[in-house]
Amino acid sequence: MNGYSAGSLSLTLIYYTMCRIIDYSKLIDVKNRNIICSNIHAIYIFYASAALLTGLGTSEDFKKASMFSVAYAINDIRDTICIGLPNAKEMIFHHSLILVSFSLFLLEPLIVIPDNYHTYLAMNFMTEVTTPILNYCFYLHNNKKPYKNPAIVLVIFYFIFRVINCSYITYISLQEGQYFVYKYVQIPFTLLNYYWFTKLVKKALN
Repeated sequence: MNGYSAGSLSLTLIYYTMCRIIDYSKLIDVKNRNIICSNIHAIYIFYASAALLTGLGTSEDFKKASMFSVAYAINDIRDTICIGLPNAKEMIFHHSLILVSFSLFLLEPLIVIPDNYHTYLAMNFMTEVTTPILNYCFYLHNNKKPYKNPAIVLVIFYFIFRVINCSYITYISLQEGQYFVYKYVQIPFTLLNYYWFTKLVKKALN
């Protein structure tokens, strides 16, 4: 077990324990706790990704931050199954792709991972800028409140950061050779975002 797998496992257990304490205390509704956790993860990994892409952070900083994403993905899969969140199969598939994308880090130092791999991952996690807006729309929808304007904002941000961004990453990943087992993660990830985008547009137009 290398440092990355040990760190990810530790964070996963800590994250799981904290969620169970909050849920058993009944301080907040389980679904609201899930939304809050989703927003915290989105903001944190977006910041870490932006830092790497702008030169304010290093590949090592990003790799450390990604351990939290591993912990979040594993625990959110559990939440999706146990709470009965909507679009369960799609979310489990989405989170599974995230876990697969980080799997190369588990093989260090047996393999050398090039810096551009960290860059591709960071570019993908820029998509998380849409998550708080999406969660806000879910909150309004679940509480039977109007969300037409937030939904329009979401569609715009989603198109830029998930449709255009993911399309570009898919294009450049197909030009690469080394370690682009990654392309086999990127393609379904991009297609999933296309599918979700069509659903969001339909919701916004209703």
